[in-house]
Amino acid sequence: MVIIYFSDRYRTIKQNSDISFTGDFCIENQFIKENEIFNILESINDHEELKDKLKQYNGFYAFVLRINNGEKYFAVVDKIRSIPLFYGVNENNCYISNDCDWVRQQIADASIDPICEKEFLMTGFVTGNNTLYRGIKQLRAGEYLCISKNLNKDNDLVKYTLNTYRYYKFCHDEPKEHFTKQEYIDKLDSEVTKIIKRLIAYADGNQIVLPLSSGRDSKLIALKLKQLGYSNVLCFSYGIKNNYEIEGSRKIAAMLNFRWTVVEHSSELWKKWFNSPERESFYKMSFNNASLPNMQDWPALWELTQKGLIDKKAIIVPGHTGDFISGGHIPESAFPTKKASNRDLIKSIKTKHYFLTWDPDLNLPFWEKRILELFDTKTSVENGYEFANLSEQWNWQERQSKFIVNCARIYEFWGYNWWFPFWDNEFMLFWEKVPLIYRKDKTMYNEYVDKITYDMIGVSVSKSPKKIKKNLIKELCKLVLNKTPFVYFNRKRVSKKNLNEINNLLGVLGAFSDDFIVRNKKKLATINGLFAIYIIEKIRKSG
Repeated sequence: MVIIYFSDRYRTIKQNSDISFTGDFCIENQFIKENEIFNILESINDHEELKDKLKQYNGFYAFVLRINNGEKYFAVVDKIRSIPLFYGVNENNCYISNDCDWVRQQIADASIDPICEKEFLMTGFVTGNNTLYRGIKQLRAGEYLCISKNLNKDNDLVKYTLNTYRYYKFCHDEPKEHFTKQEYIDKLDSEVTKIIKRLIAYADGNQIVLPLSSGRDSKLIALKLKQLGYSNVLCFSYGIKNNYEIEGSRKIAAMLNFRWTVVEHSSELWKKWFNSPERESFYKMSFNNASLPNMQDWPALWELTQKGLIDKKAIIVPGHTGDFISGGHIPESAFPTKKASNRDLIKSIKTKHYFLTWDPDLNLPFWEKRILELFDTKTSVENGYEFANLSEQWNWQERQSKFIVNCARIYEFWGYNWWFPFWDNEFMLFWEKVPLIYRKDKTMYNEYVDKITYDMIGVSVSKSPKKIKKNLIKELCKLVLNKTPFVYFNRKRVSKKNLNEINNLLGVLGAFSDDFIVRNKKKLATINGLFAIYIIEKIRKSG
């Protein structure tokens, strides 16, 4: 028997006898209403029809479809796995849910996988289709699961066969003929206009709430909303009082005449927030035994909700992840004309992603094999194009979909809908075709955003103070990463003083006791490493 359970505690679920669906999607520019969703999905009868349909869907969703009276089931997540699904098998039963703990409760022999635990501590997520628990799997971005019923000659059920299929991969395809940079910029402006118009259609007049930093991504959304005449916008910022992010956010909102507010942080407030029953509930729904809960916006949404500043039908719209899609995460060593190898790819992935906590076992050949096995096909890197493309594919499939996009759980927890305009289908497809020379280091994207900023509000992009970096995690990494190729950090440089220097933006360290920090600092590389250690310790204590 296939048993499906979609938790509706934090999400709206649409169901009938054959379909369990959550999320929203559009076809071209038409958003699909509830009764139409059932009609569209019920017309699917096989793999080819499903793949054709999924290519048309633009949005953020997950669903399970029962066809031919239960002979087959399809479980689907969108191109970025914004709403995760989990599955497992126990005897002759298959279980599918958006709640990993529910699946774990059905699988009596589910136990912690020590390799997955190590990986979670190093990365903040579990790679591939694995979770922390043996026997419980997750769907990857752009993937669907097919469950087929196998019958013997007497039509008695023998077993279910489970297979997964990839219908989408974020894949850069270097064009054979290049347009000029200005032609690409003009096309980029057209694509950004389309995705923000789609956001406006989704918001349908309701309040758009924008976490606005001084960076380019959220600022571009704000600029385009203003340009397209959408005025029901609330911008907010957060952090330690008077930090430059808050001031930059305030100035941008004022220039655009958007409503703006701030949530000030402190170590004392973080202690209160983190030790609250609300935070424990949030961790339970967000963690799902696979992804580190993304806490960055969580206390700000709590405070704004308590103050009644966010409308009940508001749409939360973060700037994730314009910098990745436009090329900001391409390795510095990935030059188009330079030769490269699998060793370069592995080294890059290890250095960039396996660093939250220190584990000497990461040097073992096992991890190199595990990283390469995450690609759908045999990996053979020979040049800079392949190096850049596969680095981004890994990042998209793992960190972007399992940690960055997991911030959606924050908005759901506080009862709001959300939309990620930079993960729009058309925006992804556009960047897949832009030459590497324009994508690397976000050169074209930065030029475009800086120009539209100047054209609309008449100011040049100002540089941030040298001693204050705008990204907490990146800056902490820079403090503790060793610049030699792969001894990726020097533990002697990790100190409470260093942590407090980075803490000046968000005050996050206040979440933890001094004893906890001192006890774990020798295995620490980033502040998120502390959160990962905290979760694993809680699991171990609970048994």
